Amino acid sequence: MDSIDDEFTVNSITLRSAHTGATLWTSPGGWTRSPTSTSTERVARLPAAVLAQRAVSAEVCFTAGRGGAAMDALRVEQRVAVGGVAVEDWRFDFGFVIPGSTNTMQNVIEAAEGEGAMIPVEVLRFFDGDRLLSQSFVRIYYED
Repeated sequence: MDSIDDEFTVNSITLRSAHTGATLWTSPGGWTRSPTSTSTERVARLPAAVLAQRAVSAEVCFTAGRGGAAMDALRVEQRVAVGGVAVEDWRFDFGFVIPGSTNTMQNVIEAAEGEGAMIPVEVLRFFDGDRLLSQSFVRIYYED
């Protein structure tokens, strides 16, 4: 593959209320980044209402391997940080992906018991097995 875009593309990311299904935020697109682009930081402007949710459904729409081999073990890892210090790591396994297919991966993330709000994601990584496909560093701003 000549570029990561030939191999793996994140088309969109959507956050919804897990209880009502209402869309809280949709990415502007273009979230795919080469695994070597570690200095690239994304900015996401989310409504403050995301923080008040007890559970959020995160939906990632992606296209895989437009001319390459199948992915045998696609997974997403996200790191949650406060003040630059990692406080949580999440892993979501998708599994086998057909080359050239567009897919949606949806996961529900619940706030920890006794806490009132979600904590923002800081690092989002996509792997095929142990091979890093894409990573994004996200600075999140909450707006009223």
